[in-house]
Amino acid sequence: MTNLLGVCLFASITLAVKGHTWTGLYNAATGDNKTFEEVMESAERVINLERLFNEREGFSIKDEVLPCRLKNEPAPDGLGKGNVANEEIMLDEFYDSMGWDKKAGLPTAETLQRLKLK
Repeated sequence: MTNLLGVCLFASITLAVKGHTWTGLYNAATGDNKTFEEVMESAERVINLERLFNEREGFSIKDEVLPCRLKNEPAPDGLGKGNVANEEIMLDEFYDSMGWDKKAGLPTAETLQRLKLK
């Protein structure tokens, strides 16, 4: 939602501004009366359009790689202590959560239809 609204991601993280707050601020600034769900769907639509734009410009799933350090150096502490990132599992789970095809890393036809994107 921060990307959609063009607000500072740093402020969202450090101040822990929640989506419902951004929705209220958006409505106050525009005079609209959007629900949280409507603003989230708009944000999802933008992320999917960005993905399609990047694909059109030559970005592909081959370009989506984690830094070598995350794949080779075990985490020194925390919940992942001693583990390295499994890029394949992470991408599969991310693509699933986004409604994207796992082989292409692009929105599925169902996702595009749900978001009313052609």
